[in-house]
Amino acid sequence: MVDLIAERPFMLTFILLAFAVASAYGWMQTGKRAGLVIAGVFLLLIPIGIYVEKIWVTDRESLVDSILQVAEALQANDHARVFQFIDPDAEPAIQSAKAELPRFHFDRAQVNMGGFRKFEIRSDLQPPEAIVDFTINVTVSMKDKSHTNAQVPRRLIVKFRKSGDIWRALEYTHLPVIGDPDGMSPNGGRPPTF
Repeated sequence: MVDLIAERPFMLTFILLAFAVASAYGWMQTGKRAGLVIAGVFLLLIPIGIYVEKIWVTDRESLVDSILQVAEALQANDHARVFQFIDPDAEPAIQSAKAELPRFHFDRAQVNMGGFRKFEIRSDLQPPEAIVDFTINVTVSMKDKSHTNAQVPRRLIVKFRKSGDIWRALEYTHLPVIGDPDGMSPNGGRPPTF
């Protein structure tokens, strides 16, 4: 229910509108005023639901926002900003990112929002943690000029920890979209776990 209210305003609007129409139809069939009042209440709930959705930011929305901000920083080749999204206690992730990123120049970094392979948030942990498995499409050149403007889709599996309102990476790996880890996969392509 929380998901419906906080993340799907169009679905909520459709449901409330359907109830309003059904209540109005009931009023027209019976002539009882209660049906009209109920229809009006459902109609009034629509803007309230949209307002609540706008101000209520769920952990999922906040996590997706962090992922998109990292993609923007990658595309801008702003390594310092990328590092801000890595947990300061995650020394292996910091070292891996510092070793990898300077070798590349990104022209494009786009997260595939069509779906996530895995999106698991553990709110029972303090602070909350999450593992997200998604695809990112990048246009990248090697700084040594061995590859230029290569369009590369990569599968990223990232473990996050919530720090205030920001989700920061604890561990990550990236792999080819299909198949086994390759020579570019950090940690041997071993996915992070809780």
